[in-house]
Amino acid sequence: MQLKEYIIHQMSEAKREMIEAVKDLPADAVSSMKPGGHWPIGWIVQHCCQNADFFLYEHMTGKSVLEHDERYRGWPLKEPKPEDIYPSSEKLIERWSAVWDAVIAEFRKLDESSISEKLHGREPLAESCLRVINHANSHLRAIWCLLGEQRVDSKYPEQQTWLA
Repeated sequence: MQLKEYIIHQMSEAKREMIEAVKDLPADAVSSMKPGGHWPIGWIVQHCCQNADFFLYEHMTGKSVLEHDERYRGWPLKEPKPEDIYPSSEKLIERWSAVWDAVIAEFRKLDESSISEKLHGREPLAESCLRVINHANSHLRAIWCLLGEQRVDSKYPEQQTWLA
C-alpha cells in the first residue's frame, strides 16, 4: 500500500469512527460537561471538524468547507461554558462528513510525490494529515470515556474489520 492510499484509508476510518461515536446521542450527552467539567462532546467534534477543515482542506485549496464559530477557530481555544448550545448529533455528523468528504476528494487529486512536499513551507502534507487524524482519534478515545462515565450504555465502540 502506498502512503497516499494509507492516508485515505485512515481518513475514512477517522470519519466513520467519529460518526459511530456520536450517532443518535441525546442532546444532554452532546452538551454535558460531566464528569468533572470536561469539555462537551459537541465542542470536541466541532473542534476536530475545524482542525480537518483548516489544517487540511484550507491548506490544500485556500478555502474552507464550512463556517466555524470563533470559539473553535481562535487561538488560544475558548473554554466552553455550561450554557453553550451545540448542534444535534445529526448536525455534528453532517458537518463532520462534509469536511472529511471534501478533504478526501481533494487529497485523491494529488499524486503520491506531492503529498510529501512541504505545505506552505511548514511540514509535508502527509504529516499534516496524520497529525489531524491522530488528533481526532485521541479526542475520539476521550468521547468513548465520557460516554461511559455518562452512562450512555447503548454506545459501545465496535471496530469494523474484514471479518465482519
